Amino acid sequence: MWIPSGASFKLNIKASPTSNEPYEALIRRTGTMFGGSELGILTVNKGAEVIISNEDENDIPEDIRLFQNYPNPFNPSTNIIYSIPKSSEVSLTVYNMLGQKVSTLVNKRMSAGKHTVAFDASNLASGMYFYRLQTQGKVLVEKMLLIK
Repeated sequence: MWIPSGASFKLNIKASPTSNEPYEALIRRTGTMFGGSELGILTVNKGAEVIISNEDENDIPEDIRLFQNYPNPFNPSTNIIYSIPKSSEVSLTVYNMLGQKVSTLVNKRMSAGKHTVAFDASNLASGMYFYRLQTQGKVLVEKMLLIK
């Protein structure tokens, strides 16, 4: 799983070994796309239950955010992530370099939290595109590059 810069993620690991032998799980975290990683071993004995989490399940963002799509550049599909602090009407649209709307990804009321939307550009030409999030009186725009 790739996490965009500035974004967070939730990691839940649940283990309940049933044999007498300890259960070991190898966990690897890569720091950046250019290298750097950490390895760790989680050991759990029979009868124990371990849950590891780095984020509260009820975590609601404090502000509206539009993250860089990933992967970027992409071919033919990419993911767009945004977060909203309260339930509201959301419009997420994609435009070409001429300012023409090429796709409406979201146009409805969404719950508070972080949302991921897949964008399939298989019917579009290579080039720069812009995605625009409009909600709660704010407009945020990011660019993405489609390379075929």
